[in-house]
Amino acid sequence: MRSKNSKLSFLLVFGSCALLAFNFFHVDIVPDVTSFKQNIKQANKDFYNSVDSCKKTIEKLTKFAMENNCNENLFFVIDLDRHSGQKRFFVFDKKQDSIVASGMVAQGQGKMLSAKPAFSNESGSYCSSKGIYVIGDRYNGRFGTAFKLHGKEASNSNAFARFVVLHAHECIPDAEAYPNHICQSQGCPTVSPSFLNTLDGYIQSSKKKIILVIR
Repeated sequence: MRSKNSKLSFLLVFGSCALLAFNFFHVDIVPDVTSFKQNIKQANKDFYNSVDSCKKTIEKLTKFAMENNCNENLFFVIDLDRHSGQKRFFVFDKKQDSIVASGMVAQGQGKMLSAKPAFSNESGSYCSSKGIYVIGDRYNGRFGTAFKLHGKEASNSNAFARFVVLHAHECIPDAEAYPNHICQSQGCPTVSPSFLNTLDGYIQSSKKKIILVIR
């Protein structure tokens, strides 16, 4: 009789524990899956919004290119309104009317190390600077191949003096990290080594200077 009671008690305890375990994991996992689906849906929405707004930006850049003897068909567009874990550096080909390449890019860390981009044109701010840039000379710098950037608007006129350049760093991934954030720079638009090779190809094959815009 005692043996039967012991077995019954064991089954009751084991069943209760199993039920508690199921409830715990069920509650804990389902919201994460839902959140993941929402994140992916938002990422796709943001990407297509970037494509549309990118085309609108091209009109302004085309006019600038014509007035400054720059490439009128190829533009580099950095959209810092997007999450840093998403691709937000776009190469736009006007002849094809489409984005032909895209990659990850770091934003300036600023003084607060915030996930949200901070913008400034001041030296020592470590911030990104919005505006139109003309990509200058290619050189071998601290992080390898890099390109001088010449700010052409009041919002980024100090870029050259601040040593804000286009370069690569190993901390920048090739694949999207969303919803996680990626590393930040001290104001430079920093990309992955492989994506810089892609950009280098476009820059070297262009007979005229290429325009880059940060917005």
